[in-house]
Amino acid sequence: MFFAILTISERKMRFAKPPVGKKNQNSTANHKTQNQMKHRMNNRTSKILATSITGALLASVPAHADTFNGGGDGTSWEDPNNWAGGVVPLNNGSGNTTIDNDHQVVFDADSFAAVLAASNTQNNTEYRVARLLMGDTNNVAAQGTHSLTLDQGAGITVRVTNSNSAVIGGRPNTNSTLNIVSGTTNLEAGRIRVGQGAGGSGTINVTGGLLTAGRGGLELGATNGTGNGTLNIFGGSFTTRNDAEIFGGGTFHVAGSSAATIGIGSNGTADGRWVQSTGGTLRLGLDAGGTTTILIDQVDSGGGNATFELNSILDPYDLGGAVPNVWETVLEWEGTLTDNGLVLSTDALAAGWEKQVVGNELQVRLAIPEPSTALLGCLGLLGFGIRRRS
Repeated sequence: MFFAILTISERKMRFAKPPVGKKNQNSTANHKTQNQMKHRMNNRTSKILATSITGALLASVPAHADTFNGGGDGTSWEDPNNWAGGVVPLNNGSGNTTIDNDHQVVFDADSFAAVLAASNTQNNTEYRVARLLMGDTNNVAAQGTHSLTLDQGAGITVRVTNSNSAVIGGRPNTNSTLNIVSGTTNLEAGRIRVGQGAGGSGTINVTGGLLTAGRGGLELGATNGTGNGTLNIFGGSFTTRNDAEIFGGGTFHVAGSSAATIGIGSNGTADGRWVQSTGGTLRLGLDAGGTTTILIDQVDSGGGNATFELNSILDPYDLGGAVPNVWETVLEWEGTLTDNGLVLSTDALAAGWEKQVVGNELQVRLAIPEPSTALLGCLGLLGFGIRRRS
């Protein structure tokens, strides 16, 4: 939505008086000119009033919604025929950017080049769009399995800006996936809510680039435990401005040591905070390099705290190459710890995983009993006997 701003510069008109005692031979012409000027000024006044009324009417119109309908090639963000109304979402647009049904949407380097060529960007390296809503419709016919892949390339930022929440998987029976592949994606929203609807799911996959929650924090799952929300970090980086909350049905998953940075509260001036509710899961895949440590950052003072509620779940597993019997730090907090009952998952216990807290660090290890001296001696004698027989 655009609002017209009208700027008018009025010039001061000077009308020369005729010399005293001398008849003004042009009095009739001057009188006519003055009438014309009054008419012009009346017209300008009318236009100003009309513009003001139009602006007031536009301000009362509901915010525009950009809805992907796949009417073009079916996937490309930059194809106007894929959007209801035939218009690609405007830079700094208002309203909502909506993706639902069974659409698989891609914004890549070609997409950014197209919006840049159309002068539809914030600058040469950034594109800003309105509030992102994925799978957040009450229309049952529009529910489905859909995705948005952001692969804009290094040095390019996609900023989703709105004081309200960004939603990935907001309604029942919807399955929404946001894939972060390259570049910087800043979900600058009040909250990022993932997997809110019963019987549905919301998933964020970070394989490269940077995903940041630039205004509020992250919520995985729903407060009532009915939603399934998952953040998978396979690579790249993930940061928030303040907190991360993992509710029942929520999973914060770090797969191996490939991710460069995972910082809760590391983006901005607010302190980080980690809250893991009953049934919320911290899942950790360990490879030969262990796993990328999650930092709960204390930027100011009094923050950087970690809280584990009763029966919150820790689920480490061997991703391939996990070093046995070595403690690995998986989460570190710069504030205080409140542990009301973090437990290892059933699978982790069966596989031999252990946990401990050392100082401000949560650590895990894969415990494999080492052979005893007596057993090694018996094996040595057995080998000696076999050699003697041969």
